Amino acid sequence: MIAPLVGASYTKMHFRDRVTGGTVVQSLFIPPATRALFISDITGGGNNSEYRWYGPWVGADFEVNVTPAWSVLAGYDYHWGRAKGKDSGNISIHQVNAVAPRPAVNNTISQTTNFLLTNVRGHNANLSAMYKFMDGRFTNWSLGVSGNYSQIKATRGTISESAVRIQTAGPTPTPSPQVVNETEIPSLLKVNTYGASFIIGYQFG
Repeated sequence: MIAPLVGASYTKMHFRDRVTGGTVVQSLFIPPATRALFISDITGGGNNSEYRWYGPWVGADFEVNVTPAWSVLAGYDYHWGRAKGKDSGNISIHQVNAVAPRPAVNNTISQTTNFLLTNVRGHNANLSAMYKFMDGRFTNWSLGVSGNYSQIKATRGTISESAVRIQTAGPTPTPSPQVVNETEIPSLLKVNTYGASFIIGYQFG
């Protein structure tokens, strides 16, 4: 059996992470005689990310009954559309030079990245094998395994980044100038995903 399919998809993903602490040690030597040992305590921070992609797709599902108990199912769909996203985050660092003691420095770094992908193409394929129990107490049950492969590629778009650093050496905060970069994306963004699953099914009625 072959079933042609057509549709549209909209996917949105939103997640956050938080930095609760940690220590970074950096040992530097600048000839002829300058030495520094920076001990940086990460006092907090985190990231907030949101992505969405959307567009139409076409595909087909295939099913072959090899025996009354065994069946093989396969599917393929081709997607195209657009994607956009935003990453924003900050981190707070308390830094001390242990070799040449100076006032402790606190840095708060905030960064935002926006991207817009205007030519997104994707493939999705899956293959499953199912076994249906034909008699006995498990008549309505079935077992199976499934594999999935997806590829998403973007060939046009832009990425813009901005960053602000606020440094405190004592009570007075000193913000650094905001840095903004915008980059055209060549054919460099491609994501491949693989998956496998074990299936347990039950048919009512």
